[in-house]
Amino acid sequence: ITADELGLFLKEKVTIDSENQQTPQSRRFTSHEGEFVFIPKGMKINIVKQNIQSHTEVEKTALQIAEKWLILFDESEYGKCWNEWAKLYKKRTNKYKWVKIMRDGHRLEEIGAVIQRKIISTSYKTAMRAVTERDREHVVIQFQTQFEYKASVIETITIMKDDDGIWRVGGYYWKSGFAP
Repeated sequence: ITADELGLFLKEKVTIDSENQQTPQSRRFTSHEGEFVFIPKGMKINIVKQNIQSHTEVEKTALQIAEKWLILFDESEYGKCWNEWAKLYKKRTNKYKWVKIMRDGHRLEEIGAVIQRKIISTSYKTAMRAVTERDREHVVIQFQTQFEYKASVIETITIMKDDDGIWRVGGYYWKSGFAP
């Protein structure tokens, strides 16, 4: 588990559990590209050389998927959004319940239309066990978004490699705030 993954997991969980009263922040303390890695006790370590170029291509593909999905989301096409979800998440909630939650929680009349959306970061990752039964390749993408009635929102969307090898949306949430 990397420090970034732990930070993202804790940030989401603490924010939800505290009903938005606490929003932990994480950042790098230096400009170095290194990463802390926490290894669970008893876990065997397999170090594999990875093709960095392929990560860049995966991130580009994930970004295209995210942008197409966000267009549907912006147009309140929640049923079509659900159709693009990873199978793992479709098993956890039915389409009609999810659409209702989105309609109730993402009130377009309260935040207005998207004025501007820019990419803050894309990050290819392989460990995702906090959410799934096994590790999965995924890309976490963050956008700084300005809505008509809400000046600054951080949107986070996860694109994951599904069981059938197809990359699909595996998570989405947003919160008010500016990028660090």
